[in-house]
Amino acid sequence: MGIVGFQPGTPVGWNEQTQKLVPPTGQALDIRIAYPRSEAPEKQRDPEDSKAQKKDPTNNNKPDNKRTEQPSEKRTDNQSDNGTDNRDEKRSAKRNDERTDERTGKHPEKHDDTMPIERWLQTSDGDPVDDIHWVFAGSRILDDNRLGAEADGTIICVVDFDTALIAVGQLHSASNDALWLMANPKTIPPVGTPCSLIIRLAE
Repeated sequence: MGIVGFQPGTPVGWNEQTQKLVPPTGQALDIRIAYPRSEAPEKQRDPEDSKAQKKDPTNNNKPDNKRTEQPSEKRTDNQSDNGTDNRDEKRSAKRNDERTDERTGKHPEKHDDTMPIERWLQTSDGDPVDDIHWVFAGSRILDDNRLGAEADGTIICVVDFDTALIAVGQLHSASNDALWLMANPKTIPPVGTPCSLIIRLAE
């Protein structure tokens, strides 16, 4: 992540002088998930998008403003409304439809539902999770010169791991008896859904 300009901080550490744990530090991050709208749980979709997709019930009695052709008009399938040849436009649209994301095999425009990663989580009591203060802790190099996060699988952590690449900016014990978050299956799309993880600096 350093190659995109992120400056690493420090994972959770131990202060010998105070004999206490020190919370992770680093640049604040915003983490979001993107996946096809068709797989998004209905209640998790953007409210504004949902409003736009619903037909306005007050429009039922309004006149239809669609353009109607006069009998004298003759238009080929390759002509647009203004009579110009639109075959180039059709070919361009077809190429665009056929373009796919090499990583997912899906058309990039179909990955149009994004949400904060916090929506996939819930507290241990089953309550929604507020915004989490994510930081780019940067992990650490092990004695064998491997990146600790890669060796331990601690890429994004919500509890205290001293090899975390991305961590929460507060202390949270890794003890099973003190776990504070868990997955929220009601907001997570089905297994096998192509998803993209978006990590950027927080505003």
